[in-house]
Amino acid sequence: MRSQILLTTSLAILTICPLPIVAQPSPTLQNLPDGKYFYGEVPFANRIATQYMIFQKTGESFTAFEYRSNTSDNSCLKGTISQNTFNIQTIASPPDRGYDRPKWEYSSGKPFDFSKWHQLNISQIPDFGEKKLAECIRAFTTKPDNNP
Repeated sequence: MRSQILLTTSLAILTICPLPIVAQPSPTLQNLPDGKYFYGEVPFANRIATQYMIFQKTGESFTAFEYRSNTSDNSCLKGTISQNTFNIQTIASPPDRGYDRPKWEYSSGKPFDFSKWHQLNISQIPDFGEKKLAECIRAFTTKPDNNP
């Protein structure tokens, strides 16, 4: 009986004097811990002609493999992260299998707002994803100095 009275009194006090709610900062890409991530334009993996990005975050820097599913449209990105923006410093286009472009091509990038993209489960990365991200990391490690 006594525990019932204590419970009722405690609930009454909490109802009358609610605890303050501490505002939590909105999650951003910048707040993510270092690691690998998978994001998409839509909240589902492997949608035809949908843009996806697999990236490795280290501090405020990132290296990414960006692709449009079921197409040959893909590239590698490198830059820094500020809030939900990728400040893309360099874009690397992979060699073309048709030999039109036998070497990696590098160009300058620009900021890309990521706030409307969806974080996907890392286990949903397609089989080629890890390999392509590793190729991107190598492409920036071995990039000639005379490119952006």
